[in-house]
Amino acid sequence: MVISIVAVSLLITVSSIRMSSNLFMETFSISNTKSLEQIEKQFEAYSFAVVSAMNDVQNNGTIKKVLTQKNQNTIETSKSYFDIGKQMERIYPTIESYEANMIVLGNNERLYNMNYSNWPVSWQGLRNHQITQNSFNRPSTLLYQFIPSTLFTDEPMIVATKALVERSTGEIYGVLYFPIRESQLKDFYEGYTSTENQVLLINDKGKVVSSNNEELIGDESIDVLTLAKEVESEEIEFKMFMSLIRTICSCRNTCQLTICI
Repeated sequence: MVISIVAVSLLITVSSIRMSSNLFMETFSISNTKSLEQIEKQFEAYSFAVVSAMNDVQNNGTIKKVLTQKNQNTIETSKSYFDIGKQMERIYPTIESYEANMIVLGNNERLYNMNYSNWPVSWQGLRNHQITQNSFNRPSTLLYQFIPSTLFTDEPMIVATKALVERSTGEIYGVLYFPIRESQLKDFYEGYTSTENQVLLINDKGKVVSSNNEELIGDESIDVLTLAKEVESEEIEFKMFMSLIRTICSCRNTCQLTICI
């Protein structure tokens, strides 16, 4: 009789633990699903703004003309700066509200920076940087690239870049940049973080490009990226207590980012 009572008590205890565990995971998953959906909307809105501004620049005849002109005298150069300035001022408000910058660089050594204080970079410094070379290597792709805090920039940045291509010839005549400081990007999700919830934004190489845990920024996190791919491929909501993973900024011809809670 005593043995039966003990056995029943153990069964009730195990059952209660299972129910509590399942309830915790379900509640945890639902809560994070809602948070992630809101974060995803923020990133999607920014990504849409970048793509919209990119298309406007790519299709702008004045910008192309200025970036391909050579051997200009002083008066012609001044007029070129005025003309392209007017066009960029018209396009820039599309992404300005996100506190992002917009820069165009031409092969003719022209550089037009909408917010120089945001990133005081020279034509030569930007033309020779790896992010520009990456855009030349993948001209049809909008790339989201990470720049750590160095002498080149005083704090980490995520820069969306796209080569500007003459469609009739396939010739690259410049590169378009949308730099946003990591601290500004963090505003997209910081309201949904806590001591229990850490957010990681990981590029397609497994590098953490943004997180509410600043110590992780710039670190390689291949294990998390692998886990993210497993979660996506298996179409499950969580694994190893990581509740949710989503791919963002992954529209056609875009280098993707993955966000993890």
